[in-house]
Amino acid sequence: MNSILDLPGWSIVGKRVDDLGYEFQAEFATQPQACTKCGTVGRLYKHGLKAATYRDSPIRGKPVRILANVQRYKCRECGETFQQPLAGMEDGRLMTQRCAGYIAEQSLIDPFTTIARHLGVNETTVRTIAQEHIQRIVEAREPPEAHYLGIDAVSIGQRVHAIFTDVGNRRVIDLLASRDKRSVAHWLNDYRHRTGITAVAMDMWRPYREVSQDLLPGVPVVIDKFHLVKLATKGLENVRRRLCADRSSAVKTSLLRSRPSLLRRAHKLTEKQRQSRDMTLEKVPELREAYELKESLLSIYELPKDEASRECREWLKRIPKGMAKDFEEIRSALRDWRPEIFNYFDHPITNGYTEAVHSVAKASSRVGRGYSFDVLRARILLNELAMPTPEIEKAVEAETEDCEHDRWQIVDRFAERAFARQKLLAELGNRCSCCLGRFNYQQLQVEHLKAIVPGEHTSAMTLVCSSCNRRFRSDQDSGDPSTSIF
Repeated sequence: MNSILDLPGWSIVGKRVDDLGYEFQAEFATQPQACTKCGTVGRLYKHGLKAATYRDSPIRGKPVRILANVQRYKCRECGETFQQPLAGMEDGRLMTQRCAGYIAEQSLIDPFTTIARHLGVNETTVRTIAQEHIQRIVEAREPPEAHYLGIDAVSIGQRVHAIFTDVGNRRVIDLLASRDKRSVAHWLNDYRHRTGITAVAMDMWRPYREVSQDLLPGVPVVIDKFHLVKLATKGLENVRRRLCADRSSAVKTSLLRSRPSLLRRAHKLTEKQRQSRDMTLEKVPELREAYELKESLLSIYELPKDEASRECREWLKRIPKGMAKDFEEIRSALRDWRPEIFNYFDHPITNGYTEAVHSVAKASSRVGRGYSFDVLRARILLNELAMPTPEIEKAVEAETEDCEHDRWQIVDRFAERAFARQKLLAELGNRCSCCLGRFNYQQLQVEHLKAIVPGEHTSAMTLVCSSCNRRFRSDQDSGDPSTSIF
């Protein structure tokens, strides 16, 4: 097994590289003793060879083909013929188990067309294996417990889906095929951790609130402050647009240019933006009044709950009749959703993480046009690709316990590796440069990839996944010089 194939019982008898990738001619020496049909031992004879080409996961960024003459056998007892069982090969498919595992793992990260191109196979093959893998893991998945539940809607393609998140621990719980009240109620009723929910964050959509009140009695519904900020800003923007249409070209230009400084919170403005804002507000007193309304309402989040509630009532009274239409949406929200808005003071949770998941869902949909809902759902629920900060000190402590190297040399070596890894991660985007798959940060190691066939050169420092690293180390164990830098 000590070869770049890293397959038990297989040996390489020839290898070359061409425009289609690497081609290995290999033999599998282990012979069967019993008939695979009837189980009789010692009654087999050889019945010819069958040429077969198997696909493997990529090496050095190129597709891999394994050419083998597979021995066929016939049983004297039952008369049946069968093919020599091959260790490391996927049953029913002309590929290695490693290749099938590569497809399954990468199907949650990369587009099917990209995986098919990396392997040199048909996209249908990738899609079939991916769907089988997704069905298995989704059926076995148990929605995690959430004390702070987020409910929102996400638009993917032509459909709108309900999405549930654990806003406290920043993770997706589930994605539904629809966002209608019945679907949401059915899911929430079946959620086994329902009794442990402390509060529910949602946007201002009545069906969600009704379902929550019916199935989670006594659990507060929270409208996070983002929605109030959005509506207050929209009211100011309505005033600005109305005034812009009625003013001369000089004032109109000022109103257009001052938009960013007007919409941003006052304490976040730069000195230049503050000057631009003040100049515009001085020219247009009505806009100043609208701006002060916006800022005074949003400042309630800096007050205690009871004081904020009183200030909100006073704020509604201060809206001029001429601006009632401009601020109608926020007036309606404060009238219809007042308890939920002020629940934020008791449970300061937001649906910010849920909103952020929208971009992930839409990105998955864009890169995988034609994906079924089940595939998109699995990609959102199960793709945990991340880039955590490296823990250099822990690695140093682990190594100094087992060796006598100078501690500072080890620190320097790990620091060098960490710097190289961060740089390569930025360049390669968490992608193994050998098999081209995308992986979690911890699964990638800094290595040199040695030559496979005559004429190739050892690669520069690059990132490889644990599987590819094992293949190259298997090859070096067979007598090749080590090329690992760490």
